[in-house]
Amino acid sequence: MSLDRLSRQLKILENKREALADFNIDFIRKKDRKGYVYFIANLNSGKDISRFIPLAAETSDYVFYDPMTCKKGRAKIKKEGENVLLWLQLKQGQSIFLFATDSRDDVADWKYSGNKKQIFSVTGDWKIEFLTGGPFLPASVELDKLISWTDLPDSTASYFSGLACYTVDFNMVDFNKENKYILVFDKVKESVLIRLNGKNVGTLFSHPFEADISGYLRIGMNHLELETANLMANRIRYLDKKRINWKKFYDINFVNIKYKKFDASKWRPVESGIIGNVSIVSYKIDKEHSAAN
Repeated sequence: MSLDRLSRQLKILENKREALADFNIDFIRKKDRKGYVYFIANLNSGKDISRFIPLAAETSDYVFYDPMTCKKGRAKIKKEGENVLLWLQLKQGQSIFLFATDSRDDVADWKYSGNKKQIFSVTGDWKIEFLTGGPFLPASVELDKLISWTDLPDSTASYFSGLACYTVDFNMVDFNKENKYILVFDKVKESVLIRLNGKNVGTLFSHPFEADISGYLRIGMNHLELETANLMANRIRYLDKKRINWKKFYDINFVNIKYKKFDASKWRPVESGIIGNVSIVSYKIDKEHSAAN
């Protein structure tokens, strides 16, 4: 079916075409008794999105809801002719819900990032202590550069699956309470609980691995703790190498994807822990929500 024919049919059905697709943005739009519900994901654009985006739903209220943080807020919109334009900011891999209704929920404005101001690398003597897991607890280690557990000097770490705690002290010199501060990880395998200056910030387990630490950061010395858990793959690899029976399932034929006998002994070690840079990015909040990152 041609795009022109599809557009004509949508018009007959009074179902306006979504131009979101023109920006390589994935979305689902559903209608309920209150209005429209969008699930919007930035999976295929290849870049962060920070711009006005045309929206088909025309109503009086547009509210974002982030299920990862449980935060919600009224989105910035503007009219351009007959089109509704929505100010959308989504990192690569990030998703969000949008409720387009006439309900006028009592919520504050959505907190956009504003202008990127400065990037600060969290550096220092990183201490890693392995807390729980197996088949062994690797020895504690200090690093000035974060690498996968599978590359640590202690060879038992390449088989370890469990929980480890990273700690580091860093000095924050350039600090402004009016700015927004985001903790950004290059790579996390697979989840991380963030604790800054003794207070829990939150847990990350999906892209983008970023957290707002504005209310926890302070000028001068700061103490950062990161509790990180990896997958079970490396431990399973060890069990099969040692021919330890762990497949204790009732009435199940445990096979691999090709329906052959499952054997993880020849698997390559799977990257684990926090890898690469940990940074703090500061943003100058734009009250008008009109500047791109």
